[in-house]
Amino acid sequence: MNRTNWLLAALLAACLALSGCAAPQSDAGAASAPTQSQSSAQSAEAAPARPAASGTLRIISGPGGPGSNAADNGLYTLETGEGGGCTLLFLDYASNQQTQLCAAPNCAHDSAACTAYVDTSGSITPGLLCDGEQLYLVFGSSADGSEPARVEVMEPDGSGRRVLARFSSGQEPDPDLYAADGSFLYLMLSETGADGRFKRSLCALDKASGELSPLMDAPEDTGFWLVGAYDRSLLVKTIDSRNVHHLSRLDADAPDALEELASWRLSRQYGVVDGDCLYLYDYDTKCFTRQSFSDGQTRELPNPEGLPFESLYSVRTIGGKAFLTADLAEGGVARSSNFCLDFTSGQIRELDLLDNMGRPLTVCGTSGDRVYVIDQYVTRQVQESFGGIVSTVERVTPHYAWLSTADFWAGSANYNACQPAA
Repeated sequence: MNRTNWLLAALLAACLALSGCAAPQSDAGAASAPTQSQSSAQSAEAAPARPAASGTLRIISGPGGPGSNAADNGLYTLETGEGGGCTLLFLDYASNQQTQLCAAPNCAHDSAACTAYVDTSGSITPGLLCDGEQLYLVFGSSADGSEPARVEVMEPDGSGRRVLARFSSGQEPDPDLYAADGSFLYLMLSETGADGRFKRSLCALDKASGELSPLMDAPEDTGFWLVGAYDRSLLVKTIDSRNVHHLSRLDADAPDALEELASWRLSRQYGVVDGDCLYLYDYDTKCFTRQSFSDGQTRELPNPEGLPFESLYSVRTIGGKAFLTADLAEGGVARSSNFCLDFTSGQIRELDLLDNMGRPLTVCGTSGDRVYVIDQYVTRQVQESFGGIVSTVERVTPHYAWLSTADFWAGSANYNACQPAA
């Protein structure tokens, strides 16, 4: 799988299973009339000094898969329905039962009267985030430009939904990584000014008031991404004109300047961040280096089998080992797969776990000794309205299951099916 195809697959996976839940009708109706706090996101440049933040920073979404948004007790997902709407679902880890985020009996889950319903007519499916305390819907602007981008917030059971922030025309929250602490959401914001100039900024959105505070403008003519978080630090990656990647730290409480931590040239190395760690793969030596920025430790992981990786997409720690999603170079052809990296021996082993489409398994979350995955995809036909035109489209619904950590690392497909929502 080449890089372009992978990006498309990642966007599809994000649309299939992101975390979230919906809102009461009264609050949803109030979304069309922004209050002073809702309109505070209108101009990042005019934002006042933000209050002090609290808590440890962590990434709450990203390309590691939908499990990036899993709560401690379950997984929130958003399923596309018919007629320009989506249904918010919750997979409970205790019962392994998936249900709609709606307590009303005999509800059809097809209108704003239902707390599990999200109206997406005229817009793309929103991003859904879980910070462990609340749930967020991140909407881009509507297709016709009549509705600006916004962020809605709700309780974990779907109640109390309201508009937290409404952005001005020309402002779009990037569909990239989001970080959070006890006080703020941290996101990249793209903006096209009245003069046609485009810029991107790293911003903090107050989770209580909706105030938007700029932390740093992205340098012009360079790539700029939020890629990690730990303690009170945000990790930012930039790419310069020589195609050199730079990983830097930004103090979230005093964002005056970037402190460079590492750099690499893409023609020689490939790097990806997991929390506070950089995993750097060297094409020549076929070895990994794991650099932890929170404790300053660097470890060489020798890859004794010498597996030839072409690209490294994501890394996450599960049960004391690293779960890698990467492209393996075989005979000039890149093949996407999942791998286990043992921190003790440095051994890297391919995991032969595939879904019913023959693709590498998607990991959604973990709970105790269980690893929750998507083992199947079911296709269905739905009616969808866009721009006043109703058409039949094919949608793919994921089916969830769990494996024991031992079976997961052993590559044994001993799936325990979760019960889908009725």
